[in-house]
Amino acid sequence: MLRFAAIRHMVETNEVNASVDEKSSLPRLEYAKRLIEREGASARKERSHVRMGYWKVAVAGTAVAFAWLRYVSHSISGYWLLGALVVYAVLALLHERILRARSRAEAAANFYRRGNARIEDRWAGSGETGERFRDPMHVYADDLDIFGGGSLFELLSIARTAMGEERLASWLLAPARAEQIRERQAAVEELRTQLDLREQIGVVGSELRPRIH
Repeated sequence: MLRFAAIRHMVETNEVNASVDEKSSLPRLEYAKRLIEREGASARKERSHVRMGYWKVAVAGTAVAFAWLRYVSHSISGYWLLGALVVYAVLALLHERILRARSRAEAAANFYRRGNARIEDRWAGSGETGERFRDPMHVYADDLDIFGGGSLFELLSIARTAMGEERLASWLLAPARAEQIRERQAAVEELRTQLDLREQIGVVGSELRPRIH
């Protein structure tokens, strides 16, 4: 009987592990696919950025030549110089758009890199540690590794503002009522399948973080 029970336990454990592996492979594959797409978009914008830089240098050189011809040799109309300056201004605006698009694509790629790192248990050392919230007198924070390198805070936090990090820290440092826990779980369940929305929030947050901190 003991041997049978041990074998049954091993089978059930393997089935559970296989089920967990199967479920975790689905988001891993989706994250990997999207990561490749976002890295490709970032690479394309990088090439456009380089080409636009060359065009701006060329137009700037042309504008300098036109300025010399207009004000030194007086051989051309000032409209030529004005036209070159207008072209340069248009290129500068287009270049700014390319840089913003590249930044968004890279932020999206980082979103999926961090997601894959969490799925594959490679997340430690890659996020905010929440060390500033650490209280050595707290009843359980140090014992449960709530803050610090490789902590629960580092695993969970994808906050992009100091206010968001403070809210997460307050949740981890104090118990919640049952209805609050259910509300948070419902919110997690609602967002679980909305990957596009989570990506957009992550990208916008990465743009806002340098301005807010």
